[in-house]
Amino acid sequence: MKIIIVGGGIGGIAAYHSLIKYLAPTTFVQLYEAYSPSACRNSVLGGAITLGPNGQRAIASITPAAITYIRDRGFQFSTMSVRNDSGNVLAELPFGSPERYGYPSVMVPRAVVYESLMLESNTRAHANASIHWNKRIERVWETEEAVHVEFEDGSVECCDLLIGADGTNSKVRNALFGEEYATQYEGMTGFCGMVPLEDLSLSAQDSLRRQTSASMTLGCDGHLGLSLSSPASSSNPSLSWFTSIELPAPPMADAEPHELKAVLLEQYKYWKSPVDSPESNLIAEVMSVSCSSTKKNSFLVLPRWYTPPLPHMTSLHGLTTSGCGDRDKTTGKGRIVLVGDAAHAMPPDAAQGVSLAVEDALTLALVLKHHISASKNETESISNAARSYEDIRLTRVNKIFAGAKARQNRKKRVTPIQQWIRAKMIWMASFIPEWFMNDEIFAYSVESQVASHFGIVVEELCAS
Repeated sequence: MKIIIVGGGIGGIAAYHSLIKYLAPTTFVQLYEAYSPSACRNSVLGGAITLGPNGQRAIASITPAAITYIRDRGFQFSTMSVRNDSGNVLAELPFGSPERYGYPSVMVPRAVVYESLMLESNTRAHANASIHWNKRIERVWETEEAVHVEFEDGSVECCDLLIGADGTNSKVRNALFGEEYATQYEGMTGFCGMVPLEDLSLSAQDSLRRQTSASMTLGCDGHLGLSLSSPASSSNPSLSWFTSIELPAPPMADAEPHELKAVLLEQYKYWKSPVDSPESNLIAEVMSVSCSSTKKNSFLVLPRWYTPPLPHMTSLHGLTTSGCGDRDKTTGKGRIVLVGDAAHAMPPDAAQGVSLAVEDALTLALVLKHHISASKNETESISNAARSYEDIRLTRVNKIFAGAKARQNRKKRVTPIQQWIRAKMIWMASFIPEWFMNDEIFAYSVESQVASHFGIVVEELCAS
């Protein structure tokens, strides 16, 4: 069997390692990425992310060494401090207890997660697997016998299974759905960055080093998140900040940080934090330093794009024969499968984007392993695996998508009365048990879900 993965981001690399780990050594696995390795590690990857216990559990299943790498370089926390714009704490909400889930939540640069998976690429030898950089696809299409991939340089590759891990603006997804499920602008633009603590005032540095929680500030005009994104004990920790502002259209791609500084300060200049002093305002200081810095990833503008929830994540339900979005009425064989943002680009408010991408990758590898071992017919194995993949993943990702949209809407502009009601609801949420609040997302185990789907035990599913 030959498998091609389109996209070398976190989801694509996770799929690459999952397939190598769980499929036979005779399987050919080829990954094609449009950018260079250095570009993927830097500007393409953006700022910091929250990696929940479920995402860490999935990564540990693929490559245990990656978790050590991530946790050594990230800020571990198990509570989220929610505040109002006067700096008063509304609630300390559970956000991933290691005692309950085996892992805390981790705020970490996205590049670190990527690097942790790339370490495995450098150490895991596989004669039939390879990664090809600077190779951009033009179109893909499926026929009865294979999937065809045409690249911008005119070359064409064929494979038995194509995994689309090419992100929000996925060409693979477009081959299945055309413009019907093209990305849409949310009406909100994200602003974020990472600031070395040494660039802040001494009083701010001292206070932030003592923080044990991530924080989210909610006001009438929006929201602002602050958290360390590296261990407080490191020689020079970094502070991650993130917010979104309602804008009818995203800022121009070439907009300079100093041009947007006034917009951010106008929005947040009166907001307070518990670490403010009479002489300084932490939020205004972070904004000013971030917008003035020339350091990489100190200031990023990330318009919020999303795709409407997809009715399916594979080509089982429609066969694209042209690669141009013209769908035939016949049923496909499931030879094209979407993972990560290509399948479910959603608002970041669920803090589950990377975790879901890794869960997708691991799920796909495990269902392929099971169906290949259960059938001697390769085409039948691929179709059955595609069906199982959708059965296991669609309900979960669509439910998390709905939750992310709801959280996003609660962070938009509100009236003072709505803000008061929201504050009371957040306070009441602090009395909800952690199992009720977080188990559905954080306790999720890919192996357990896949094994349950097939009616077998995990040991049998994962056996060599």
